[in-house]
Amino acid sequence: MAKKIFLMILSLICSNHLLLGSNQFNLNSAENGKTKIQFSSGDIQTESIGEYTRFVSPNTGRTTEQGMPELPLFSTFVQIDPIKEYQVSYSVIQSHTLDNVKIYPFQNDREGKSPSIINHVNLEYYESGNSYPEENLIVSDRLVMRGLQLFNISIVPFEYNPEGNEMVVYDEIEITVEETGDREADELIPQLRSRTFEKLYETMVVNYTPSERNEEYQEPAILYICGGNSESNSYFQQLVDWRHKRGYVVYTASISETGSSSSQVKSYVTNAYNTFNPRPEFVALVGDVGGSYNVPTFYEDWGHDYYGDWCEGDHPYSQLDGDDLLPEVLIGRISVRSSSHISNVVNKIINYEKATYLGSLNNFYERAAVVGDPSESGLSTVITARYVENIMEAYGMEDINLKISGSSWTSWMENQLDEGVSYFQYRGFYGVSGFDNGDIDDVNNGHKLPFATVLTCGTGSFAQESTCLSEKFLRAGSASNPRGAIAAVCTATGNTHTMFNNIIAMGIYDGLFPKNLGTAGAALANGKLTLFSAYPTNPYHWVDAFTQWNSLMGDPATHLWTDTPTVLSVIHPLVLPYGTNFVDIAVYDEDENPVEDAMVTLLMGDDIIFTSGYTDEEGSLTMDLDYVSNGTISITVTKQNCKPYESTIILHSDGAVVNLDNELDVQIHDDNDGIVNPGEQFGLSIPVKNYGTENVYGISATLESFSEFVTISDATVDYGDLLQGESEFGDDFAITLSETAIDREDLELRLTIVDNSSNEWNAVIPIDVSGGYLVSTGIFIQGGGISPGETKSVSITLSNRGSISTGQVFATLSSGSYAISVVDGSGTWGEIMPGQSVQSTDSFTISASNEIINGTVLVLSLNIQSDEGYNRVETIPIHIGEVTESDPLGPDNYGYYIYDSWDTGYELAPAYDWIEIETIGTNLDIYDPGRGRGACSLNNNVLCDSDYDCDPWGGQYYGTCEYFETTVDVDLPFLFSFYGVQYSSISVSSNGWIAFGHSELESFRNYPVPGAGGPSPMVAVFWDDLKTNNGGDVYIHDFVGEFMVIQWTDMRTEDANSLEDFQLILYNNSVPPYGDGEMKLQYKTFNNTTNGSFGGYTPEHGGYCTVGIENHNCTTGLEYTFDNEYPVAARTIVDQSALFITTRPAFEINETTITISNYPGWNIVGLPVDANDANYLSIFPNAINNTLYSYDGSYTQEENLALGTGYWLRFSEQGENQIVGLPINSLSIAIHEGWNLISGITSTVEAGGIIDPSGLIVPGTMYNYNENGYANVSILEPGIGYWIRSFGDGTIILQSSRTSKVNVPVSITSDMETMNKIRFNGAELYFGATITENEQLSYSLPPKPPVGGKDIRFLGDTKLCTSDDCLIEVMNDKQPLVVECDIKDGEVWELSPVIASEMKWSEVIPLTGQKQITLAAHSDQWILRKSTSLQTPTVFALHSNYPNPFNPATRILYDVPQETHIRLTVYDLLGREVSILVNQIEQPGFKTIMWNGRDHSGRPLSSGIYISRLETNTFSFSKKMLLLK
Repeated sequence: MAKKIFLMILSLICSNHLLLGSNQFNLNSAENGKTKIQFSSGDIQTESIGEYTRFVSPNTGRTTEQGMPELPLFSTFVQIDPIKEYQVSYSVIQSHTLDNVKIYPFQNDREGKSPSIINHVNLEYYESGNSYPEENLIVSDRLVMRGLQLFNISIVPFEYNPEGNEMVVYDEIEITVEETGDREADELIPQLRSRTFEKLYETMVVNYTPSERNEEYQEPAILYICGGNSESNSYFQQLVDWRHKRGYVVYTASISETGSSSSQVKSYVTNAYNTFNPRPEFVALVGDVGGSYNVPTFYEDWGHDYYGDWCEGDHPYSQLDGDDLLPEVLIGRISVRSSSHISNVVNKIINYEKATYLGSLNNFYERAAVVGDPSESGLSTVITARYVENIMEAYGMEDINLKISGSSWTSWMENQLDEGVSYFQYRGFYGVSGFDNGDIDDVNNGHKLPFATVLTCGTGSFAQESTCLSEKFLRAGSASNPRGAIAAVCTATGNTHTMFNNIIAMGIYDGLFPKNLGTAGAALANGKLTLFSAYPTNPYHWVDAFTQWNSLMGDPATHLWTDTPTVLSVIHPLVLPYGTNFVDIAVYDEDENPVEDAMVTLLMGDDIIFTSGYTDEEGSLTMDLDYVSNGTISITVTKQNCKPYESTIILHSDGAVVNLDNELDVQIHDDNDGIVNPGEQFGLSIPVKNYGTENVYGISATLESFSEFVTISDATVDYGDLLQGESEFGDDFAITLSETAIDREDLELRLTIVDNSSNEWNAVIPIDVSGGYLVSTGIFIQGGGISPGETKSVSITLSNRGSISTGQVFATLSSGSYAISVVDGSGTWGEIMPGQSVQSTDSFTISASNEIINGTVLVLSLNIQSDEGYNRVETIPIHIGEVTESDPLGPDNYGYYIYDSWDTGYELAPAYDWIEIETIGTNLDIYDPGRGRGACSLNNNVLCDSDYDCDPWGGQYYGTCEYFETTVDVDLPFLFSFYGVQYSSISVSSNGWIAFGHSELESFRNYPVPGAGGPSPMVAVFWDDLKTNNGGDVYIHDFVGEFMVIQWTDMRTEDANSLEDFQLILYNNSVPPYGDGEMKLQYKTFNNTTNGSFGGYTPEHGGYCTVGIENHNCTTGLEYTFDNEYPVAARTIVDQSALFITTRPAFEINETTITISNYPGWNIVGLPVDANDANYLSIFPNAINNTLYSYDGSYTQEENLALGTGYWLRFSEQGENQIVGLPINSLSIAIHEGWNLISGITSTVEAGGIIDPSGLIVPGTMYNYNENGYANVSILEPGIGYWIRSFGDGTIILQSSRTSKVNVPVSITSDMETMNKIRFNGAELYFGATITENEQLSYSLPPKPPVGGKDIRFLGDTKLCTSDDCLIEVMNDKQPLVVECDIKDGEVWELSPVIASEMKWSEVIPLTGQKQITLAAHSDQWILRKSTSLQTPTVFALHSNYPNPFNPATRILYDVPQETHIRLTVYDLLGREVSILVNQIEQPGFKTIMWNGRDHSGRPLSSGIYISRLETNTFSFSKKMLLLK
C-alpha cells in the first residue's frame, strides 16, 4: 500500500518533549533532531441512521464542517520551542477499506435534536468524486500552559470518497516532527518553573523532568483579590504576614483596583500572571459573592441546569492561557462577610498550619471520617468511600472511621467532627443525609479542623445571600472558639451525578496522599484533572460543568497535614556580627536524622532581607545575606508534615566587628584580565572592614575552600590594625583552580578573620569563574536510528554553554549495559567556542543486542575532555528500535512488561492454553446483579440501587436496600510478590479484578490504571461492570502450589449483557530483578461492549473494560486497554488470546560463574556479579561466621554484600568459591576523601577502565591484600576487594572494556629504584630518601587489617620513612620474619627489636647492601636507624604514643640524650595524676615503655583523653592520648 505523506513547514520547538493527550498517541522516539509519534485508531463503532453510516466515538472530537462528512478527530500535545523550524509529516503504516458506506453529514443543530433529522447536506460534495478531508493532519497555533509551550496535533484517520461510497480507515499512522533549521522569533522572556505545579505536571505530562537547579524555580507566590476593605483588615494582614514569613511573595489587590465585575477581576489576574515576577501560583478571593466584601464569580450551566440553579463557580479565574480547562493558577475563595469572619478564618489557618496546639490534639492528625451513604445514590458511594479509606490507610492514617450503612447519619457525622478528624469526606445524595449548617454549629471541635469534601447535590449556593454548607464549614465558630473546618469543597448545584462526583472525590485524595500535593488548591485541581482524564472528550460538557461547579472555600495555599507533624530541630546562629554575608543552617527531625528539602526562609524588615532555600540530603543549607543595616532576621523552616520552626537571628555591630567589606570588590591578580579561568593560578586581595564600635588590633585572615577544584597555597594574610569604620586590602591569597572546573563553578571560598583578642568572624567570598561548559544537545544515528541486532555509527553534538573556549575537545563513549556495546568509543570535536554547537568530526560505533525490546532506552556515558584539562561526564540516552504491536507493552517505572499472544518474536510471548477449573475449582458463590445493586430486605426479588427503589412514591414498601458482597478474600497457597511487596492473600471481585491483600472495595465502574477509582494494588483482568445473575460464577483452584487459577465464567456485562469468560493464573515463582511473581491472563470469550451513554439527565458510565496493573500506591502501573483504546504495543484482545505479565529484563542476560580463591585467615572480598542472594555465607559458604566487615571511616559488621563495596572476610582454610549471578560490566562507585574499600566488576579492570573525571584517586594508593599483607596493584580482579585513597568526595566509574584518553595515575611518579628497601615476608618498605610534599599521600598505607591479619608499615601508616630513625610496626601473628634489604652503597643501617619497654641493643642487626635473614617474631615493633645516629639521642623528646587511639594498651617512646632523673607521668584532663610510669635516673638512649590504661591501683580507666608528661630537671613535654572502649 502506498504511503500518503503530508508535509507542513511549521515553527515548532525542540521535539524531545511530548504531552500525550490521548492513549492512542505514543512517543516512539526522540533523537537525531526528529520526534516520532505512533497513532493507533483503535476500535471505532458505527451506527446506521437511515441511508447514512455514522461513526460512534464518544471519547474523541469530530469534524464540524456543516453538511460535510462527520468523522472522528484525535489529538495530542507536543511541547515546542519558538526558535526552530520543523517539518511535520505523517505516514500511513496500516489501513483498511470499508465499501458501500455513505458517511453521515455533520448537523450544526442544537443539542438534543434527534440525529435522524437531517437538515444539512452538502449535495455538491456528496455528488462529487473528491476525497474528504482535504487535510488529515491539523496543527494548532502555539499554546502555553504555565511555562509549557505546546502545539496541539490533530489527526483525522480517514479518507472518504462519496463517488464510490468508499472509506479508507488509517489504523496506524506515524507522525514525524523533524527539525529543519532556526527560526526568527520575538525576544523570549524565560519563565521560571513552579514547584507548586511540579507534581501536577509530573502526573499530566508523560515526559516532564524536574530540574536539579534551584535557580530554575520561581519563588512561591500568591495573589489575594480583596473585596471591600478586607485588604486593610488587621486580621487579614496577619495572614499576609504569615504567608510571607513562610516564603511566599504575597500580592494583594482590592476590588476597587481590579474592577468589580468577574471579567475585570479575571483581566487583573491574567495581567498579574503575565507580568508579575514571580508569577502568582495561587489566587485567593477574599470575600463572598455579595455583601460588604463582595468578590464576583462566574455562572455557567453548560446545558445541564434542570432545577434553575445558579451554577456558579470560580474555576474560570484559573483559566488564564488557552481555551482549555487546565489551570494556570490554583484558585480558592475565603468566603467572608464580616471582620469577625476574617479574624476567625485567619486564626484557623495560622494555628492550623503552625500546629500551635500539636500537643493537645490527641490523635487528631491520624483520624478521618469517611462517609458513603448509598441510600439514594447507590453502592458507588460506598466504593468511593472505601477507595478513600484505602488510600489513607496505605499512607499511614491510623484511625479511619468509615460509615457506609445503617441510620443516624447526621449524629454520626456530628460526633466524628466533635471528636476531631483531620479529613471529612462525604459521598451520598441531595441533602447530605440530613446533615446541615446547624449540625456544624453544634460541633465543638475547636482547633481539630478537618479538610471537608462534600461532593453531592444541593449543598447550597455560595453566590446567594444564604450560607452554603462549604461556607459554613469555613466560617463556623469564632477566633476564640473555632469550629467547623479549615477549608471545604462542596458542589454548588443540584444538578450533579454520581459518576462524576465519585471520580472528583477520589482524585482529591489521590492528590493529597499518593501524589503528596500538599495544599487544598492543588488537591481540588487534581480532582478536576482526574475527571478530565477519565472523560477526556468532555462528553456533553459534563467535564466543563463539574469543573465549574466544584469550588474551594478556603485559602488555596492552605498546607494540609497528612500525618502527625514532626517537630524539627534547627541549628543556626542566634547572633551574627554585622557584615557577615552568609548563614549556615542544619535541619534535623525528632530522631536526629537530617531533613532534606526543608524550605528555609529568612526575612528582615520591609524585605531588607527576603530569601529562601532548600536543605540538601544532609539537612544543610548555606544562605547568602545582603543587607544595609542592623536588625532582627526571622527564620522560618517548613516542610510537608513538619511543624514550622520559627526563631530569630540578630545582626549587631557592637564592640569589635570585622568582616568582608561588601562595598568593595575583591581584587583578582592573574594574567591582568581580572577574570578567573580553569587551570589558572591567581591571587585574591580581599578587603575587610571594621564595622564595630571600637578599634581592632592584630587582624589576620585565613582562606579555605570546600571545593575539590581549588588549591590554596598562601592561605593566611595579616591585616594589622583597623580603626573604627576603616577598610583595608590585604596581601594576596594564592589560589590554583583545577582545569576541570566549569563555567560559574562555585569555589566555596570561606574567609575566617581573627584578632589578637581571639575574636572570630566569617565570610563567604564570591568569585565568578569564566570557563567552558559542554553539554550534549544532539544525537545523530546512521540511518535515523538503531534497532536490535544492528551496529551503527553515532555522531554527538556538543554545545558550549560556558563563556570561553574549552580548547581541542575529545571524548570517550562507554556502556554500562551488556545490551549495548561500544565498538569505537573515541570521538573528536576540535575547538568549541562559547555559544557554539559542534557535531563530532569522527563517529562513534555502537552495537545493540538482538535481545533488546523495541522502545527500550539505554544510557551511555560520554567522558568529555580537552587538551586544556576539561574533564566531565555526560549521559547519552539511546532509543533502540521503534515500538510496534509485535512488541511487549512497557516497562512501567518499576519494570513490569505485558506480553501478548502476538509478540511471537519474543520467548515470553504467551500461548493461549485455557485451564478449565469449573468442575474442579472452588466456587466463590458471588452474587452480583450488576451496577453495584442490592436487593430489598423484604423482597429479594426486587433489585435496588438505593432505599428509594424499595419504597417508591405511591408504591409498596419492600424495606431497605441491602447490597451484595461482590468481593471475597482468598488465601494464597504461596507467597506472591507484586511490585516488591509480598502478599499471602488476595481479594477477588466479580467485576473482573483482584486486589493483593485485603480490600473491601466493590468497584464496578472501571477507570484508567494507574489512578483513582479502584483498589490498590490491583490486577484488572477484565475490569467492568459485570453480573453473575445470568449463570455467571467465579472459581479458584490451587494446582499443588505450582500456580493458582482465578476464573470468571459466563459473566455478563451490565451495559450490553455480552458474554465474557476469562481467567488469571498466578505462578509460584520469582524472577529478576526484584523477585516478583509472574501472571498470565487468558480470554476465552472477549466481547468488551460497555460503551455507556452520556445523554439525558442520568448518564451511564462507559469505558468498555480496563486491563492492566497498578501498584499499592496507585502511582505506577501498565494499562493494556481502557475505553477500547490500545497503546501501540498492545494488540486488540480477541477470543482465545492471552497476556503475560513479568518483570524479567527487556533482554536476556545469561548468568555467569566467577571462581574466587581465598587464603586462610583474612581476605578482602567483593561481589563480582548481581547475585540473587547476596548474603556473605551464600556467596562464600566456607567463610567464618560473623566476620564480614565494611569500612566507612570505621569497621561495621555486615550480613550482605553490595556491588562496588569491598569487605574484610575471614576463612579457616584455603579454598575456592563459585559465585553465580548476572554480569556487571560497568559500575559507578561513590568514594569519599581518605581511604575507601571498594570492589570491581565481573571482568578484570585495567587502568584504562577506571574513569576518574575529577582526578580523585591518589597515585599509587590502590592495594589488595594477600597472605603477606598489602600489595600495590594496577588492576582490579573480580571478587577481590581493594583499598584506594581519594583526594576528595566524588564518583569513579569502572568499565570492563574501553579505549580511554583519561590518564588514571595508578603508580608513584618518584624513582623508587633509588631508594633503600626492606622487605618483611615480601612486603616492601622504603627509607633513606626524600620526596616532595605532593607525593607523600602516594606512600600512605590503608588502615591496618583486623586482628590476626598480616601487615608491615612505618609508624604513621606509611611505607616510606624519610628520617634516619624509623619505627617499623609488624603484624605477623608471631610467625618468623624473612627480612630482605637492598641498601645503597656506603650506607649502614641497623635493625633492632623493641621488646617490653625498651630497645634490645644486644640484638642489633647491621644492614648493608643486599642480604636476607630470618628473624624470630618475638617483637611487633622494630627500630630501623642509620648506624651513625644509633648511639645516643641529641635532644630530650617525648614522641606520640602508638597506637593512638588505643585499647587496652599503648607504647610511649621518649629520648634521653644524657644521664638525668626522668619522671614520666599520666594525667587526666582535670590534671589529676593517674599513673607514674617512670621515676628514676636513666642512662642516655631511646626509650620505650608500655602503659596498660590502668591507674596506680591497677583499676581500668574509662574512655577519654589522657596526658603523658615527660619531666627532667630542665625540660617538660606533654602529649595527648585517647583511650577508647
